[in-house]
Amino acid sequence: MLLSSSTMRIVNVPTVNSFAFLSCLLMSLTPAAAQTVVIPVAGVTPTLTSVVVDNGAGDQSDPHVSGDWAAYTSDVSIRYYRFSTGVVSQIPMGASVDDLLSDISGSKIAFSRIFSGQGGHNGVRCGDWFASH
Repeated sequence: MLLSSSTMRIVNVPTVNSFAFLSCLLMSLTPAAAQTVVIPVAGVTPTLTSVVVDNGAGDQSDPHVSGDWAAYTSDVSIRYYRFSTGVVSQIPMGASVDDLLSDISGSKIAFSRIFSGQGGHNGVRCGDWFASH
């Protein structure tokens, strides 16, 4: 509502809810002939192929796939796999204690790195890595 200063009368202003209600009302009044019916087309089910990425010792977990690449946690490190070449690689750990929680977009991998600090303090850093290294 607005108060007009010249005549001191109350003016009603339509709200967003009024517009939403009116648009829903108008859509429900649309004749059935104007509506489009979608009929699914029976297609061929694609052939799926299983791929063993890493069957080595230890635990491999938390896999993520983006296009030609997969990133996953292998015990305390992050590894990545390229489907087109079949090559498994590992992100260098350096002085870190544990790398985990990876994700991948294209060939860029994001992950968490836990390390031992000075004075017995531990910390967590977020790292990134280009799988094409």
